[in-house]
Amino acid sequence: MDFEVREVEISKHQRWKTKLDCYRAELKRLTLEYIKARSIKQGSFNYESQEEFEDIGISENQKQKLLDNSERIERTGKRLEDGYRVILETQEIGTQVLQNLSEQRETIQRSRDRLRSTNEDLSNSSRITNTMIMRSIQQKIIFLIVGACFVIAISFGLYLGFSK
Repeated sequence: MDFEVREVEISKHQRWKTKLDCYRAELKRLTLEYIKARSIKQGSFNYESQEEFEDIGISENQKQKLLDNSERIERTGKRLEDGYRVILETQEIGTQVLQNLSEQRETIQRSRDRLRSTNEDLSNSSRITNTMIMRSIQQKIIFLIVGACFVIAISFGLYLGFSK
């Protein structure tokens, strides 16, 4: 995403850079939450037998609350793991999309360059064709003028030859 933000128009660059920074901060925050949840899960105590609770003097109500909280923490940890996995998958998909967009952009730029080159070639061909047409018309006009001069000269010569 950083590469794409660099290539955005200057007027929109700051807005997209701010969004990218927000996404980075959110990713960092979620990563820290995930790490914190994993450390809590790994460091949690697992009181499953009645004797362990009785040894430390915990009542039945407190025992139930601890078990409920422990289950809730485990579910939350699993959700965080799932969320982290989804984030990684999304990041991978985003990377692939950016690569595809980059390839398509290069293809479009090459096509645009070929179109410009073809347009220049067509312009040159059009100029050459117009020049050839103008020369042809000029040659026809000159031929008609020379032919008219010959006809006038021959007519004048015949007129002078028959008038004497």
